[in-house]
Amino acid sequence: MYDSTASTLRDGHRSAADTSRAGLSTWHRVYLSLGSNVEPERHLQAALLRLRERFRLVQVSNTWRTAPIHCADQPCYLNLAAAMDTRAEPEELYRQLKLLEQDVGRCKHSRSEPCEIDVDILFYDDLVADFGRLRLPHRSIPHCAYVLAPLAELAPDLVHPTEGRTIAQLLARIDPAQRQGVEDIGPLPREAVDDALR
Repeated sequence: MYDSTASTLRDGHRSAADTSRAGLSTWHRVYLSLGSNVEPERHLQAALLRLRERFRLVQVSNTWRTAPIHCADQPCYLNLAAAMDTRAEPEELYRQLKLLEQDVGRCKHSRSEPCEIDVDILFYDDLVADFGRLRLPHRSIPHCAYVLAPLAELAPDLVHPTEGRTIAQLLARIDPAQRQGVEDIGPLPREAVDDALR
């Protein structure tokens, strides 16, 4: 796991309500899940660099290898989690991340196809909302080891606002067979992550 020392919000989780009350509704803490099974190291590194260019990237987890879920006849995925701060509101952030996926080279059209890059918003502060295409927190969080394991590196004590449990507790509740299918293979090359966090 890598940390940036540039952000004053690195060690805290501040809600949208808190920042609004304080008159500081500029920055929002967001946790992302990134995944790829097409040249995954290259596409994940490219996505991190673009996140750094457009947002305030704060932390990046190790990389986790996961067998494909929706179609077995595919390469394994590499997944990681990232924490960042942004001024964008949720729907605008969603739009920007979809454009980022296209910039990195996403061509996937269905779940049965390999994926160059997938970037999902997991948490946006402690906001609970449904914008149609975007639901916050992300609905997969309580059920997916490949989401929870990287996220637990960054924020094990973060409480899911509707589940009432921490990320570490949610991961502990995952079926052991599913947890065994998610393997920590260490960080991306340090120079690539250092560049992204610089």
